[in-house]
Amino acid sequence: MTLFEGLLNKWTNILKGWQTRYCVLDPTQGTLVYYTSRENVGKGERRGVILLKGAHLGIDVEDDTTFTIRSYGKTFHFQARDIEERRKWLCNLEDTISFNTINTDRLSSVNTTLFQKRILEVDGILQILIDQVEELEEISNQRRADGKENCYEHIILSSRRLIESVKHSIVSLQLAKKHMDPQTETFLPPMNGDDKITPDNNISLEALNIQDAVENIAKAPTLAVSGSDNDDDDDDDDEFEDANDTIETPTCSPLSTEQDETPTTETDSSITFEQYEAAYEEAPEDDVAPNDGTIIKHIISQCSLFMDLTKITLPTFILERRSFLEMLADFLAHPDEFVNIADHPTPRERFIQVVKWYLSAFHAGRKSPVPKKPYNPILGEIFQCSYDIGLSSSESTLTKDGPVPWASDHNVTFIAEQTSHHPPIASFYAECPAKRIQLDGCLWTKSQFLGLSIGVHMVGDATITLLDYDERYVLTFPSAYGRNILLVPWFEMGGKVSITCEKTGYSANIEFLTKPFYNEKKHKITATLLGPDKKEFCKIDGEWNGIMNAKYTDAKVPEVFFDTKTTPIIKKIIRPIAEQDEHESRRMWKDVTYYLKYKQMDKATTAKSFLEQRQREDAKQRAAESVKWQTKYFTESGEQKWTYGNKLSKRIQTQS
Repeated sequence: MTLFEGLLNKWTNILKGWQTRYCVLDPTQGTLVYYTSRENVGKGERRGVILLKGAHLGIDVEDDTTFTIRSYGKTFHFQARDIEERRKWLCNLEDTISFNTINTDRLSSVNTTLFQKRILEVDGILQILIDQVEELEEISNQRRADGKENCYEHIILSSRRLIESVKHSIVSLQLAKKHMDPQTETFLPPMNGDDKITPDNNISLEALNIQDAVENIAKAPTLAVSGSDNDDDDDDDDEFEDANDTIETPTCSPLSTEQDETPTTETDSSITFEQYEAAYEEAPEDDVAPNDGTIIKHIISQCSLFMDLTKITLPTFILERRSFLEMLADFLAHPDEFVNIADHPTPRERFIQVVKWYLSAFHAGRKSPVPKKPYNPILGEIFQCSYDIGLSSSESTLTKDGPVPWASDHNVTFIAEQTSHHPPIASFYAECPAKRIQLDGCLWTKSQFLGLSIGVHMVGDATITLLDYDERYVLTFPSAYGRNILLVPWFEMGGKVSITCEKTGYSANIEFLTKPFYNEKKHKITATLLGPDKKEFCKIDGEWNGIMNAKYTDAKVPEVFFDTKTTPIIKKIIRPIAEQDEHESRRMWKDVTYYLKYKQMDKATTAKSFLEQRQREDAKQRAAESVKWQTKYFTESGEQKWTYGNKLSKRIQTQS
């Protein structure tokens, strides 16, 4: 038997994600050794070793390139270049395992793989039930006045009991799998004192409540949707993984609960503004997560079904190193598409361009396929930036009375302000005076725990105004979901949204499709564009982070509507931190960002807690003095709604 070697991607942990490794399979030794590069093979500088005697292989149900190796209670995730490359690796791995393992072990592998498939099917049914109950609750809330609320409440209660039963069934399947394969590590919580549930206990699962079932699922990574034979996650890479870079797990600090002690922080005078700027640079994620997987399990163990996730503690290291206000600015990553709306001569063409810009806007906001969380903005926090779209003109002047005074009136400018803390509402505004176009809106997020996923629902809308045509386009936003949060998490968007223009009568119904349980592509969207007569004139489909195609009713063949893979992102321009005031996002969060970048988690947690505690103390003082919070740039224009106070339309009207 000969060596088999080549490049594979290996899942490292929740923050580092997939890393390229050069792998060498040695059938005679029964090992798979992996290195950071081919050059390190000759040097003997190996990254890790997987023993293949008694190992089990699993094929990922999410795509055609991923597979898993379970060895001695630990699961390793690999990704080949394509399906043929994966086939070669699996064939050679199977031969090696067979050569080094007693034949009877292979029967156990087949049985547990089949059983794991059944567990995944039950988990898929659970997610469907959760979605259907949510839809039923929405219908119930809309039809309270018809006198049937008792009937709806009875159905909802019965449905929740059914969800609870499915959760108990998943736990039962997990226990049965443990009984089939004693090597499987099953983590289940104590019931009374030190007693634990095991297959030999005579404890009825009916004694478990929803919270117990959630904790069981949180501690049983076999239930992850993207694996087919996994009993433990690979958050802890082997002993060869960066031993010198080990960090201590930071103490989790509440985001919205009171603290007895006031954290204090002082800016390190040795850190220069240039170093702070560098910490914000968009670079490959190099953070290292605690390597025992307990943080994720701890987070999920606090959750109950549909729970608001602002009520639980979150660790500092999972943050994205930027504020949610800055994340909103990424919606304008294609500002040229935004201003082009005003260039089209007919209402239909302008509406199509609105839809194109809208669908182009989502992919830029995700820096990584791994779900990560931006900072919760502090009340009064401000973020400003501009985009150079190449509109050069000798008549260009600074918009000193606009949202970004140092930017040209031929640039697209953006400003956002945290205008409310409960609920946490972010108000935002963008404009391009040279094109006489503006965008304003309000948005806040509502997070929920949904079993094995986290849902983030976007509440609010935005309005595009074309001043030369007096047209207003109202946009709503989809929900975001963090899937498979117990193993290899991934991100998707879902839900129905709309774009409407009251003046012209054009409208669009858009649906971000969540991935079905069985093998379908992720990130799909469909959109139907309707004319003033409410008849469809265009159908769009594809992936919101890939290629989207359009089929017009008056055309014979589809055409590419937008390609996010080949269209360059225009980088936002932000003034240096040294020139920002204390309430601007990057200056406010500079210490948290710097310490996160350089893995000083204790200091990052302290800096973050200082900002949050200061916000709580300011709120207490205002309450004691009966003083209402005053926004700086946005004015209240309705219930939970703010609008930019000096928008372009107002300035033009004043000048005229």
